[in-house]
Amino acid sequence: MNKADYVYNPVGNRTSLTDRRGSQTFGYDQLDRLIIASHTWLPDAQALVS
Repeated sequence: MNKADYVYNPVGNRTSLTDRRGSQTFGYDQLDRLIIASHTWLPDAQALVS
């Protein structure tokens, strides 16, 4: 079983996810669109969303 903890900002966007593999963080622009995601288990990988 994989337990996950989630954190959301005041408007309901997920800003982080932590589970047994590590954590993910998510960033949003002023219009609440996802613009970046990063992962601790892939420290050199960072996805920019366009």
